[in-house]
Amino acid sequence: MRTVTFSDGDVARVVGDTCVSAWRNKRPDMKIPDGLYKGLSWSIRFSNGAAAHNLASIFADPDGTVIHAVPGVLDPAAFKESLEFARALRARMYEGAVRRKDADQICAEAHRVAADKTEDRVLREAHKRLAGKALNVKALPATLFDGMQKVYS
Repeated sequence: MRTVTFSDGDVARVVGDTCVSAWRNKRPDMKIPDGLYKGLSWSIRFSNGAAAHNLASIFADPDGTVIHAVPGVLDPAAFKESLEFARALRARMYEGAVRRKDADQICAEAHRVAADKTEDRVLREAHKRLAGKALNVKALPATLFDGMQKVYS
C-alpha cells in the first residue's frame, strides 16, 4: 500500500489533513517486496483484500476507539471509500471530541447496515466482525481478520 495507495496525491492529502497514520506489521518476519522482483520487469499489484493475513487499515479516534478497519491491501479508491465511511461514522459517534453514550450501538448498527449493502465479500465480512463487540486499538485482537483469505479465495 505504501507504494501505490499512499503515493496517491488525494490519499496523501486527506490522510495528512485529517488523520494520524501509523504502520504496524502484524507479522514483521514476513517480507512482501515492494515494486519489482529482482531481474523481472513487471510490478507486483495486489488486488483489494489481498494479504489480509498480514495487513489491515484501522481507522480509530484519538481516544483509541476503533471506528472502522479493513483487512488486506486497498487501492486508492477503496482506501478513500473506507476513510470516508470512518469519518462519517465518527461524526455520528462523537459530538465534537466527546464520545456519545450510545456510540457503541451507533457503530455496531452502521457496520451491520454496511455489511448488508456491500457486494464485496471481504468488506462484508469485515463489517460483520466489527458489528460485534466495541474495540479499542490497545486491545485490538491481532486475530480479528484471521481466516479472511478464505472469504474471497
